Amino acid sequence: MNIGCNPEKDTLEGLLDRERLDGVVKMLREICNEKAEHLRVNWQDEALAGDWDRAARALNRFARHAAVVLVSF
Repeated sequence: MNIGCNPEKDTLEGLLDRERLDGVVKMLREICNEKAEHLRVNWQDEALAGDWDRAARALNRFARHAAVVLVSF
């Protein structure tokens, strides 16, 4: 389904079609964790790394939400 003339949205929709919502959320969580680690190791920015850690935890909670699980099958 083409949802409009926004190529980023189309790309995201394709990813959702292939990976399902739970898979996309898990990938986003992994990216957040990797960003946090990069900030700690390369920039010693614990404050911003902590923000990315909190985002990863929020995504983890969201991934376990019943609605996400239901639309992922």
